[in-house]
Amino acid sequence: MKPHYLAALFDPQSVAVIGASETVGSVGCSVMRNLIDGGYAGTVHAVNLRHKRVFGLAAVKHISQIKSAIDLVILTTPSRTLLDLVAACGQQGVRNLIIMSCDFVGNDSAGQQLLSEILSVARAQQNRILGPTVFGYCRVPSQFYAANFQGKIKSGNLAVVSQSSSVTTAILDWAELHDVGFSSVVSLGSASDIDVGDVLDYLVADPKTKAILLYIEDLKDASLFMSALRAASRSKAVLALKVGRYEHEVKAGRTHSERLIKHDDVFDVALKRAGVLRLRSINQLFTAARVLDGSYRTKGRRLAIITNGIGAGLMAVDRANDLHIKLPALSADTVAELQKILPAQASWQNPVDVLGDASAERFKLVSELLIKDANVDGLLVVFTPQVGTDDTSTAKAMIALRKTTDKPLLLAWVGGKKIDASRKMLAKAQMAYFNAPESAVEVFYSLAAWQYNQQLLLQTPSPLGEMETPDLETAHMIIDSVVASGREVLDEVESKAILRAFNIPVTLTIRAKSADDAVTAAMGLGLP
Repeated sequence: MKPHYLAALFDPQSVAVIGASETVGSVGCSVMRNLIDGGYAGTVHAVNLRHKRVFGLAAVKHISQIKSAIDLVILTTPSRTLLDLVAACGQQGVRNLIIMSCDFVGNDSAGQQLLSEILSVARAQQNRILGPTVFGYCRVPSQFYAANFQGKIKSGNLAVVSQSSSVTTAILDWAELHDVGFSSVVSLGSASDIDVGDVLDYLVADPKTKAILLYIEDLKDASLFMSALRAASRSKAVLALKVGRYEHEVKAGRTHSERLIKHDDVFDVALKRAGVLRLRSINQLFTAARVLDGSYRTKGRRLAIITNGIGAGLMAVDRANDLHIKLPALSADTVAELQKILPAQASWQNPVDVLGDASAERFKLVSELLIKDANVDGLLVVFTPQVGTDDTSTAKAMIALRKTTDKPLLLAWVGGKKIDASRKMLAKAQMAYFNAPESAVEVFYSLAAWQYNQQLLLQTPSPLGEMETPDLETAHMIIDSVVASGREVLDEVESKAILRAFNIPVTLTIRAKSADDAVTAAMGLGLP
């Protein structure tokens, strides 16, 4: 199988850092430290004008002095040096570049002009450029950290593709606290060349990635993005957080539809048809990351709830009702077994109240019954620390139960200091646990919504042969007439005529220039 066109970028055998440095706080220092300390097994070349050695590695003054092949060059020098360095990389035969200059500002006129010149040179040399980006990227299983980042990144099977360095570092900081691992972390920055679609296209066939989390601000190549997105979502869970849903300055819309639809609704529908779940907040992104290890799936939206505190359980019920999640009635056999296990004061219906003094054994037995119930697609266990409860033993029971079922088992460990040890135990076992019942319910909703979107992905449109042939001649005549009149926007009558030409049902609209015209049109429509 032919290697992907970005294989040498994401899994390089050799890398050169131009601007490699030991100056604490510099990008060149951070990148070099991460490459060396991370355990990268490939060859690292240091390029520095003033020093002969950087972190013990021999350094050269110019990339032309490196005689061996280089898969990737990381540029950390000031932006004024970039144009000449990009040209030098091309002459050296380097195809993949990351621009990580900390002073590069791509949104002013000077920055845009420089970026345009860099891209012009790069295209002529067939270079691919990631960035400009402050963060860079990481391939965690390969221990390759071409990143301006301080902290630990655990290996996992979740890939993050982000257009914001600040959001990327926030995700990693949260993940370190909650023991969430990654296969790849890619911060695209300005995405001047390599964009979301390119990275998605690479991750489709990446065996180390089972799920993909996207943070999107804008898209340059919508066609590539949608093609890669559909391919990725067929085999991996893909969730997307898209910001910029509203314009800061609302311009007067030409039609009511323009004001209501805009581009965001189109993007929303496109994600659903591609089998992708859209997230609405950074909090949803964090909670979704807990279950995006590829092992959590649900076949429906029926949730059973177990709680040892009815108040906490009702919080979950309220959120489930908000999200239209079904709380099914338990089967007669399940209820009969619950009556044998639970005290008389307990509740045997969904949500099941196992009472405040519930032991780990009671939690275990009830959970086993409910998760086997044919009426249940997922189970939420809400634990609160009370007299008589054992959070550690209950956590161990839930970890053991998770290994026996393919249904989602979500945990809400509600409390603080008393249950801190058991939370750490759950995190180490990669359990889907949350601090609040509502968060757990939202994740179950996300799983159910993603499953529904996957069903949409498998649906295929009807063959064109079953549809009437569109009236292309009429459509062309209308468009030619509008263009000839110097206009760029169709009016309502023209718009509906175009839709009608393609056999799309629309209400009949007739233009009337006077009251008499209106009466005549009304009579023609059969109105009094």
